[in-house]
Amino acid sequence: MYEVIAIHDHMRWQKILDFFQVTDIYYTSQYFLSAMKLDPGESLMFYYADDEGEVVYPFIKRKIENGDPGYFDLTTPFGYGGPLLKAKANAAKLAANFIIEFASFCEKEKIIAEFIRFHPLMDNAHFFENHVKLLPLYETRWYLRRKPVFIDSLLSI
Repeated sequence: MYEVIAIHDHMRWQKILDFFQVTDIYYTSQYFLSAMKLDPGESLMFYYADDEGEVVYPFIKRKIENGDPGYFDLTTPFGYGGPLLKAKANAAKLAANFIIEFASFCEKEKIIAEFIRFHPLMDNAHFFENHVKLLPLYETRWYLRRKPVFIDSLLSI
């Protein structure tokens, strides 16, 4: 079972992100609205659920220019994204089931290409390495910022 949520349904979009406990800016409807200024298209969220768990995948659907009319491609906005899984049992089976359903959706919608910028901190690419060709485009580095430590300077002596 799947549902496609349009960007204008902010409440539903956010409710699904909350269910997945996603607070990353790259998945929010606000980020997608700003990203569409650079990458025009239709922002959608594909929400899939079965007995193995649930998958959420927001993307931008774009018309393919200079080609046959009526064909589209998909991309994640600049930054990071890609499908996120919430598996009940077998994550590999959930990913495989999702891909079958998503491929069927793409065929119906005349979507012929897809570019995903997987999120290195969410580690979501490894669920799909047996299903799609993954190409490293650049290296991402991050650091952990420590919380400041405050010392009370008014110690009694």
